Amino acid sequence: MFLFLYFGGPNTTNLRFFVLFAIIWIGIDGSAQSPEASFITIPSFESGSIVVCAGEPIGFINTSLNVGPIASYEWDFGFGASPATYSLEGPVFVMYSSVTPATTASLTVNNNDGSAPSTFSISVSVIESPVSDLYLGPDELDFSETEEDGVRVFTRCNSDGNQLFTLETNEGADVSQSFDWGDGTPDDDETSIVGNLISHEYPVGDFVLEHTVTYSNGCADVRLYRVFNGSAPIVTVSGSGQNTCTPSPYAIDVISNNVPIDYIVSYSDIEDIEEFNTANDTTLNHIFQQNSCGEQYVISPILPPIENAYSATLIASNLCSTNGIPTVFTIGPITVSSGPEPVILPLPLGSPCQDESLLLTSVGMPGETVTINGCDDTTLTHWTIEEPAGWVLELGDLGASNGATGEEYVFGAWEDGSEAISLGFGTPGTYHIWLHTGNGCGEDSTEYSVQVNPFGTVSPSTATSSICSGDTVNPVTWTSSQPNYLITWNADAGEGLTGVEPSMGIGLGPLQSPDSWALENTTDEIQYIEVSANVGCTSNDNAVWTIAVYPQINLEKEALDGPVCSGEDWQVEVGTNVSGVDLTWTADVPNGVLGCYPGAGDVIDEQLINSTNESQTVTYTLVTPNEVCPMDPVEYEVIVLPQVIVPAIGDLAFCPDEEVEIPNYDLPIDGLTWSWENDNTDVGLGASGNGVLDGFNAAANDTGGSIVGAVTVAVEQADCPVETTTFNLTLYPSPEGSFDVGPNGGVSCVDGLATISATTSAADPQFEWDGPNVVSSNGGVAEVEGEGTYAVTVLDGVTGCASLFEVEVLPPDPMDITAIDFLPPNCFGGSDGWIDVLTNETTSLGYAWTPSGIDTDGGYAGSLTSGIYTVMVTNGSECQDSVTIELLDFDPLTLMLVETVDSECGEANGSIEVVAFGGQGGFAYQWGLFQNNALLGGVDEGFYDVEVTDAGGCEVEGTFEVACYPLTPIIPSQLLTPNGDGFNDTWVVEYLWMYPDHNVKVFNRWGTQVFEAEPYDNNWAGTWDPALGSDKLLPAGTYYYLIDTRKKSQKPFRGFIELQHEER
Repeated sequence: MFLFLYFGGPNTTNLRFFVLFAIIWIGIDGSAQSPEASFITIPSFESGSIVVCAGEPIGFINTSLNVGPIASYEWDFGFGASPATYSLEGPVFVMYSSVTPATTASLTVNNNDGSAPSTFSISVSVIESPVSDLYLGPDELDFSETEEDGVRVFTRCNSDGNQLFTLETNEGADVSQSFDWGDGTPDDDETSIVGNLISHEYPVGDFVLEHTVTYSNGCADVRLYRVFNGSAPIVTVSGSGQNTCTPSPYAIDVISNNVPIDYIVSYSDIEDIEEFNTANDTTLNHIFQQNSCGEQYVISPILPPIENAYSATLIASNLCSTNGIPTVFTIGPITVSSGPEPVILPLPLGSPCQDESLLLTSVGMPGETVTINGCDDTTLTHWTIEEPAGWVLELGDLGASNGATGEEYVFGAWEDGSEAISLGFGTPGTYHIWLHTGNGCGEDSTEYSVQVNPFGTVSPSTATSSICSGDTVNPVTWTSSQPNYLITWNADAGEGLTGVEPSMGIGLGPLQSPDSWALENTTDEIQYIEVSANVGCTSNDNAVWTIAVYPQINLEKEALDGPVCSGEDWQVEVGTNVSGVDLTWTADVPNGVLGCYPGAGDVIDEQLINSTNESQTVTYTLVTPNEVCPMDPVEYEVIVLPQVIVPAIGDLAFCPDEEVEIPNYDLPIDGLTWSWENDNTDVGLGASGNGVLDGFNAAANDTGGSIVGAVTVAVEQADCPVETTTFNLTLYPSPEGSFDVGPNGGVSCVDGLATISATTSAADPQFEWDGPNVVSSNGGVAEVEGEGTYAVTVLDGVTGCASLFEVEVLPPDPMDITAIDFLPPNCFGGSDGWIDVLTNETTSLGYAWTPSGIDTDGGYAGSLTSGIYTVMVTNGSECQDSVTIELLDFDPLTLMLVETVDSECGEANGSIEVVAFGGQGGFAYQWGLFQNNALLGGVDEGFYDVEVTDAGGCEVEGTFEVACYPLTPIIPSQLLTPNGDGFNDTWVVEYLWMYPDHNVKVFNRWGTQVFEAEPYDNNWAGTWDPALGSDKLLPAGTYYYLIDTRKKSQKPFRGFIELQHEER
């Protein structure tokens, strides 16, 4: 849901107010859905199109449906739109400033979830809109036309009456127009226009003209103009007097020549300024709130200021002010004095008690009187008390008015009193004290009324109380001898006491306090609370109520680490937090538990025996029977664990890989923790474990002897001593066997037979052979025909343990060369080639290389030159394979000169270009410390060495020569006679064409440059260079030329040329 407001347009007539309040519901269920693009416009479009005036905005509001959470938007508003495109959801307002017959505005919505995007569009037509443009008529000579803050102003100055203003409009009488003249006269329309001119008579004043132009297509424009008829301001200013007191008003009279005038008024006592416009005389009033002491009235920058004075400034101006300069008036000096402000500060504050003193101090601001000698803060003071008796002046002088007060006030006639006085009050009651102050601005006074209270006393309903910790104390009632006095009380609690809240209070008597205290004594001793109370005015000591709070007796006992073991001696120390308290206890003993008795003292010492199969709980109850505030009975529980006895387990013997069962040794007691440890894990049992061990799988034993391990079984119950038993495990060895298959681990390539021979460590062994084709067997030897897997079972005649072995007879092993890798010599004629032969086997191979005598290592031959090489490879079964490889040389690496360009002597602009052939390509060129390309440029005459390296690192070198030829000097003509006779008409410099980068300059005898060319085409005819401001013919005379060929070995050519207007 969104609220969108839009106000206004570029033309006043087009001012519009749009309010859109729309609720858009978008369902999002997480699945891909195609959006439905749509929008509305402000103003609304109809039948897919909208027509607007040029310069009028259109609001586009997105109303698309089925829009996903990551949807994107592409707006395109067509030709002449600003903005032309938009990529957010909107809304967006678009301005069409140019007339457009028809353009398209569209919105494309893409959910970016794989669904198809949707586009919605309308046609927008922009029609012509008028523009108001009024200006002064062509004959308005005494009028002026200006612009101020974007408003066109028509002004007629030096006028003291009605004036006829003639204005010219940019639209003729055939266009609908209206003129609101702004002076209260009826409006005119286009019928009053004559030849694009319209006139109106304005009285003296300042007016706003409203001009409206409306086309037949409905587009309109409104523009405001300002019209001023009058003259420059003539103003007379006078003040109401120069001396005053705060806060009297100060008046300034302003008299003018009754023309509209803009006024700006400021006063030096404030920062604010006042601005207004009027054609009438007026009076300005200002009230000074502060005196002028410390202020300065600046008369002139060259004169000293007048001290302790304010000033006022008035600025008057209008459109006819001479040269736009306003008229400025300064009114001053204005001296402002201030009277004193009486303020009494009493100490102490509030109502004093009988026989107490009250200090009264005058703390108000003194008055200041502005005099010719500066500011004088002399202020006279006197005190008066309305009550004639009951008080005494303890400090200071009251002073007196001597009758000079009210209408008879005379500054200086008073007898000045003290700034501070102290009064003592022996009689209770109300007293009225006045402070009077005065100076040259007059007198002022203030009153302070004080109530003096009599003495009172307070007493509690009881003096002492006592309670146990945790109990609630009964409140006490405080009574005052003065019924209307406030009683204040405060509690001073001993250490470790809590619950004293609130700890103080106040109220009228009789006062009950506290309302409810639930007191806690957290110490081990009796603690006291002393509550004191009194009234504000008293001559007696505080009344006191004392409360004794007995401590809470708490059992302090030694905590057991956990349950106690059956038959184990145990003891625990018991006591309380309060010393001197006697403890006694009784015991609740369950069946099957022995050794528990009642007792008294500070130690419970028992040996409990639990003959059951479950834990039993013995409950001790401890009390303090002899205390005023006894301890609540406390139960202390002791858990007694049952007795544990582990049964014996016999020794066990077994074969490898056999499943071994352990006799059950578990007990019917809850909470037991069983564990076991094995000192030899080779039997197949781990080193240790938790729980009851019921069996395991025996390990393999290929050691040739028995493996013996001792197993210790342990049982734990809480922190009781561990009970254990031990038994042995014996693991017999598996019969060992090793087998040899010949020949070479497989079937012979000659007859297809293989022999298997067995060797074993078993006592009195027995053999059983099985396989695909056992030809014969005799004990530990069998002959087989064909490859395959053959099984042999070996049985130990003593332990009865057997081992099963599998023997693999391999098929014949063919010999194959599987891969060949080689590299010819890197450079032509080199000996760094190599060949590497790989086979399907890696061991028991023999290699024979041809030709002989080369450097070989098995299937690898290195340091080879180009040529043909053969290798024969043989395996253990004498199977063979061979291969022949030819190593070829690369072409010889050669270097050839492509071109040599000779240098101009001393100019280093020669070059050498070479090219390399053969080798492995990828050539790198290096010319000594110079360049690294095939082309060496920028060199002078001499010999240059080059080294070329190919991609394989092979090198070739060469040396090449660059010659040089001398530069040709230029020959400038010494005479120039531009008379058109065909001789010396232009200045000719021979051979200049040989230097294309040259620069030519010509100077006169005073050093002024008259001509420059770059390049020069021998076409100068003695005229000024147009680039220097003129193309006229230069005077005859001698000129100096400077020609720079831009050759580093050649200095610029300098010389003189004679310019003559006639042939010599």
